[in-house]
Amino acid sequence: MNAYTGSHTSFIPKIAWIILSTVLSIKNELKCNFRVISKWFLTAIFALMTVFPGGHVYAAADAKNPGAASGTNWTTPANIADGVNATYASYNNTTQDYLKVTNFKFSISSAATINGITVTRKGHGDGVTAAKRQYAIGLTKDGAALAGTAKTGVDLPQDTDDVVSTGTTTDLWGTTWSTADINSSNFGIIFYDNDTTSDAIYFDSVTITVSYTGPSVNILEVTYDFTSFALNASSVAVSSLTVTNTGDVTETFYIRAATNTAGSPWTVSADSANGFNKLALRGGFHPSQPGDSQFGAEDVINETSQVSQTEAGGGRYTINGDETGVDVPAGAKRALWLRFTMPLETSTTDQQQVKVTVAAQQ
Repeated sequence: MNAYTGSHTSFIPKIAWIILSTVLSIKNELKCNFRVISKWFLTAIFALMTVFPGGHVYAAADAKNPGAASGTNWTTPANIADGVNATYASYNNTTQDYLKVTNFKFSISSAATINGITVTRKGHGDGVTAAKRQYAIGLTKDGAALAGTAKTGVDLPQDTDDVVSTGTTTDLWGTTWSTADINSSNFGIIFYDNDTTSDAIYFDSVTITVSYTGPSVNILEVTYDFTSFALNASSVAVSSLTVTNTGDVTETFYIRAATNTAGSPWTVSADSANGFNKLALRGGFHPSQPGDSQFGAEDVINETSQVSQTEAGGGRYTINGDETGVDVPAGAKRALWLRFTMPLETSTTDQQQVKVTVAAQQ
């Protein structure tokens, strides 16, 4: 910050507010008396937001590469996860030791329904007969033991790599899977030799694709103008976000928020109190614009995903119960209003981003 010398000193930091694919810009001007005046305006440039929580509507598939691999009696086991072409994890032993490939870094919504898992590998063997180039493959939840049923007698070509997938979009490999299982760093693949001969098998790379389904939600394009207001001031948006259940099952909406700028000193208040570098955000569903005082402490949006409630059930994210984010029928719309409170003070004039996420669950 430039020191005040009696002349007018100003600079224009920018703060961007992202609601899913919606961008909000802020211009701050530091006046001689060091009070920050903020002009907020928000325009949705990519209005559609699709969420991938559980249900029976939205079909999705995530493919990930591993971050770690290990195996007793395997030569350079980590090479299967190094992302380098033609560097191999190889095995030339008779004891059928496991190659354990993990750390796929999935982040599927906790409400998702897992439908199937497909493993795609690249590799070859050097055995003269096909039986000596076969391997077994299974999945693991804990990074050590097989989960469900391994698939045995899977062929490798001789000398030259090929790419082959095992499993399907509906294959659960003989067990059940939660999203916690899939998102765990211990989730992964186990390879082992199909027989006890000493002919070598080689794996260059592997990918897991997880297929799942879930409801979807849409944010209708809107334009916001919060008008000018100072640090430690609050404002309610002049127009709402229209949140639509675009699936074909009843959904309940969850909401959370977080700063989205690398290295930002700003945080989102866990309660309704703003502070130094700490903003406060509240939200509520209502057919028309509510007044500033109609947002209660129960309407706080923070970094923890919180479920909408009915008025009788606690009143979270509803102004007076006329409209809620609970049990929203398929195709129905809800108007979400936001009340933003600037930090009490701020140490930065850099561009900031805050991301608000609306999710859905049956």
